Amino acid sequence: EIHTIDFNSPSPKWAPISLPFPCPTYIRDIHGTSADNVWAVAGSGEELRKTSIILHYDGKVWTKHLENVYIGADAVFARGNDVWVGHQNGQIIHSNDGFKTHMIIQKGYRGDFLIGQIRGGSSATSPIYIGGPDGLKVIKNPTCVPKKQFGLFGPLVPCQKVEHLAQVPDKGNSGYRIMALIGELPGMTEDQVYTAGYTAWGGLWNGKQLIQDKGIINNKVGQNVYTSLMVKDNVLYAVGNDNFIAKRRLI
Repeated sequence: EIHTIDFNSPSPKWAPISLPFPCPTYIRDIHGTSADNVWAVAGSGEELRKTSIILHYDGKVWTKHLENVYIGADAVFARGNDVWVGHQNGQIIHSNDGFKTHMIIQKGYRGDFLIGQIRGGSSATSPIYIGGPDGLKVIKNPTCVPKKQFGLFGPLVPCQKVEHLAQVPDKGNSGYRIMALIGELPGMTEDQVYTAGYTAWGGLWNGKQLIQDKGIINNKVGQNVYTSLMVKDNVLYAVGNDNFIAKRRLI
């Protein structure tokens, strides 16, 4: 189920949205660039079945794409019609035309290689960051144009390269996976990104290494996962389970 909230309202409240078609599984992630360009993904990785769907809202109606074509979808990032989706098995797909067409950028694996989140900057050329159980990855050339494999009539081959940047330092963080990413914050360059996830570990990729940020770490008993990061009024919030929110003021 998808909910909306209007923060400009005198009494903002969450309100559910009714989809014009049944959604057979869970909404996993949502991202948009405006009120008339919102993308969401739903999916279940149960037994690695092909139970996923990509949703788009144009300000008036919801439409669906690639229903039950791939393993459960877990993460989405969009800038206009340039959309990136990550799946439960580690697969990453990309469309630059609002899913009229798409390409597989990283193939999936059998097992739990869940893509926790995909985020990038507002510029089409800024890097795409990917978080998951195997740490932080990046696509530095998101606008690379695919080429034909066997001349004029061969299949297109993606040229975007997924590079591994860092794993979380193993300091009592076994089982850690990145579930949330955020960049383009005050005082940061496009090669810097905040991360958060399981074991309530928070870190900053500073362009060279992933360092722990104690401003968003929480050692509260029972707290074991941050699921999202957001910024409001120059403050970074890390939202987790147990109704806990950690925050730090940005530079």
